Amino acid sequence: MSELDRDVLQRRLRDESPAFARAVRTYVAEADFFHPLVTTSLSGRGPLTVLEVGAGVGLLAMRLAADGHHVVAFEPQSAGFDHNRAIRDLLRACWAGPDPVVEWHDTVFAPDLLDPARPVDVALSLNVLEHVADPAGLVQQVVASLRPAGSYRVICPNYAVPYEPHFNIPTVWSKPWTGRLFSRRIDTADMPDPQGLWDELSWPTQRGLARALAARGVAVTFDRRATHAYLDRVLGDPAFAARKGPVLAGVARLVGGSAGTLVDHLPVSLLPVIDATASARGVPAGG
Repeated sequence: MSELDRDVLQRRLRDESPAFARAVRTYVAEADFFHPLVTTSLSGRGPLTVLEVGAGVGLLAMRLAADGHHVVAFEPQSAGFDHNRAIRDLLRACWAGPDPVVEWHDTVFAPDLLDPARPVDVALSLNVLEHVADPAGLVQQVVASLRPAGSYRVICPNYAVPYEPHFNIPTVWSKPWTGRLFSRRIDTADMPDPQGLWDELSWPTQRGLARALAARGVAVTFDRRATHAYLDRVLGDPAFAARKGPVLAGVARLVGGSAGTLVDHLPVSLLPVIDATASARGVPAGG
């Protein structure tokens, strides 16, 4: 079996700084959350060529490779995430069984680096689009690199909802106004280079992304699965709820068992999470 040896990882983290250890545990928890969310659409389809754009520390990419897929991963060392490579190296050192083979590219997505002999079946970007200056442009570029009937799954915050999830602050009218009102909270956030991270956030919205993709000839459908999964996580994962702060946790507890009903009746433009699957217009995704 090929998987992360969590006991070895915990022992190694005792020798690391508290901030580094906390970051590693957060990334492991994120991979634990996203792995089942994305693999439901991959299971039963045989080994696929999977492209992850914005692979972060690479744990999800390694897990997908351990599942038997050929994985190509792109991740530049963007603002606030310079520690990604160090965490990736640690995770690989704590891997049990055969080392998962991932084709790594420490750069922004570049289609010319893809192997034309391995057309991409499925592309993924999870909590990435909000860090990209032109989200719709990236989606268009990735869709153009897919095989016919390939698909690109994108999950990211929907900034039409007045909440910024990286800093756990309400949003007020616009990014500049929010930045002024919460400048102290942003500057003192417990993360590497908080100002750099704030500066790069692009604040995508579902409606804006839908309009921009339609104008660029990209077909896109929006789903509610990720919002359901996030609500379940807030209600069932105390560590995640604590990290997200009392406001979000309180709202989730308030709606409680009615969360599913609310999510199913709200327009997708008002859901807190964008869960989009994009493909070339006129070509069904995932065929």
